Amino acid sequence: MLGIGINVHQSEFPRGLATPATSLDLASGRRINRQTLLVALLKSVEREARALSHPAAAGELLERAERASTWIRGRKVQVHGPQACEGLTAGLDENGFLRVQTAHGLVTVQTGGLREKS
Repeated sequence: MLGIGINVHQSEFPRGLATPATSLDLASGRRINRQTLLVALLKSVEREARALSHPAAAGELLERAERASTWIRGRKVQVHGPQACEGLTAGLDENGFLRVQTAHGLVTVQTGGLREKS
């Protein structure tokens, strides 16, 4: 099962959240149309699902994710959750989970929150 949550129109969030939150409206400075967003999201998910039917797709997907993200490699982070740790992001494993190089070794983060560590 897969689930995502997207804050679209929220203009404020409760104080004291463990991880700062934002919404698409706040981040973009304009009002986002939910229907347009949903259609674009579903088309993207369909395109990716079709691409995954090809034998080499999983590796290509991981490579694309690494190229597109500034968080996957070389970012100092603090992980909250079952695999709580601090360290430097060290890429994705073969299943797409984030790896973090800590002072005690390599940790594969399967769930939890991620925050930049200064």
